[in-house]
Amino acid sequence: MPRQRSCFGGHGILVRPQAIGDRMLVRIRQELAEAAPLAVLVGASLGYGLTTMVSSALGQNSNLSLQALMIGTLQIFGPVGVNLIWISRSAPLRVGLAARHRWHQMQRGEPPDAGGPRLWRELAAAAITAMLLLPYFVGSVLLAGVVATPRIDAAGQLSELVGQISPADLVQTLLRTALFAVAAEALCLRKGRRLQSSLEELPRLIADAIPECFLMVIALEAAWITLIDPIHGIVR
Repeated sequence: MPRQRSCFGGHGILVRPQAIGDRMLVRIRQELAEAAPLAVLVGASLGYGLTTMVSSALGQNSNLSLQALMIGTLQIFGPVGVNLIWISRSAPLRVGLAARHRWHQMQRGEPPDAGGPRLWRELAAAAITAMLLLPYFVGSVLLAGVVATPRIDAAGQLSELVGQISPADLVQTLLRTALFAVAAEALCLRKGRRLQSSLEELPRLIADAIPECFLMVIALEAAWITLIDPIHGIVR
């Protein structure tokens, strides 16, 4: 079986492609385990707060409040919230891995990577992690919203709310979430590759990457709402 150089080995260690795939899965699981509790906490707080506020504005109309919450979660809060949580938890690690890989290349006198399979693996891992994180966030938002409404049949209300989500809207939300994560991951890798002399530069690179990733995700969401959503509405 052909062998391939490790993503971050740095010492000429050769590993099997299966080992690289296993390593990617382990990283996805680790990042998901670290970010999921925060996604649930933020989603529950957001869902309860928004439902209470909208219910007050609409005169305790729970159906309209939950519909507004569901639309807002799928269209705005879901993709953006999940990626901001992913960035806050995973961006330092991603920048650090890229910077250490670049440092090992500098020690061997090699030029920076131009792309290739390693880049696509990193981008795919970020997209998969963000999409797997989305159900935790959306589920906690909707569940907290149901709890905040005055109706007694919370289970039936939640089932009714979930049943109103169309497959097209769900697919679009997943695609946006993955796209934003890929863009944030690409920025993290680019920052890590800017290492020039030593790993002492790493804190500065991480400090620059996190707010830049935040701003990029928000800008992408604004561009999507402004440019893509109107086209999607016309097509539908």
